[in-house]
Amino acid sequence: LVLRSGLAEFFVCVERTDEHSTWTTKRKTDPKPVTLTYRVSDAKTAWTKGEEAWSRSGWARNPADMCVARASSKLARLVYADVLEGLYASEEFD
Repeated sequence: LVLRSGLAEFFVCVERTDEHSTWTTKRKTDPKPVTLTYRVSDAKTAWTKGEEAWSRSGWARNPADMCVARASSKLARLVYADVLEGLYASEEFD
C-alpha cells in the first residue's frame, strides 16, 4: 500500500536477523529518511501471555519473520498514517 500510494521514494528492509529487523523509508515530501528497528526483546517486553504461550508462538518459531512484519508495519504507520488509516491488526484489539 505504501509503495502503491506513490508517496514513498523507498521503503526497504536494510537488516534482518533472528534478533531484530531494521527498515527505512523516505517519503517524497520529507527531507530525511526514517529508520525503525524492532527487536525480539521489544516483543518480549510487550508479551502478556506467559512463557508457555511464547514458546508456541510465531515469535519462538520464526523470530526473524516476526521482526520483519512488526518493524515494517510500525514504520509504515509512523510515516504513512494517511495511507494506512483504518487498517488494524487483530492483536490491537486484545
